[in-house]
Amino acid sequence: TAANINEKPWKTLLSHVAAANIDFKGITDEFYRRLCSGTLRPVQDALVTAKASGIHVEVTNLVIPTLNDKPEDITKLVRWIRYNMGKETPLHFSGFTPRYQMQHLPATSPETLKMARDTAKAEGMDFVYIGNVAVKDGQDTNCPKCDNLLIKRIFYTVTENHIKDGHCPVCQSQIYGVWL
Repeated sequence: TAANINEKPWKTLLSHVAAANIDFKGITDEFYRRLCSGTLRPVQDALVTAKASGIHVEVTNLVIPTLNDKPEDITKLVRWIRYNMGKETPLHFSGFTPRYQMQHLPATSPETLKMARDTAKAEGMDFVYIGNVAVKDGQDTNCPKCDNLLIKRIFYTVTENHIKDGHCPVCQSQIYGVWL
């Protein structure tokens, strides 16, 4: 969801789901006004409300060259998520592919996505992923405490899952998520 929704229906919806992946498209009001015909604050409020509701929340940021890919924008976005939602909140940086009215922009480079991931990890985020592009690193889940490989992925396919009852099998740390 893009989470641009009024509070009352949002809370009602959240009471019926166990998890949500929310698009956080940019960190400036100008970005939301120009590209989304909306404003930043309702999305931030919806993110905080979702996290506070107790459901599993993941955040996805579509990294668009020249529009929201500057290192300072990535840092500001990551810091907002960490401070307002917690370092355990999974964060996905997805590559942009030029389509429709944005064909004039280039695709997001793997290097830019790696920079975004490295920035988020350096800022203390536990679970940071790269999506929409085939890259060697950036899709697996490691334990934030001992760095043991927990989930191995190739693109969007899970090839290994070592999580045991929501815990790391090596250090027994509880891993944020919904585990069936």
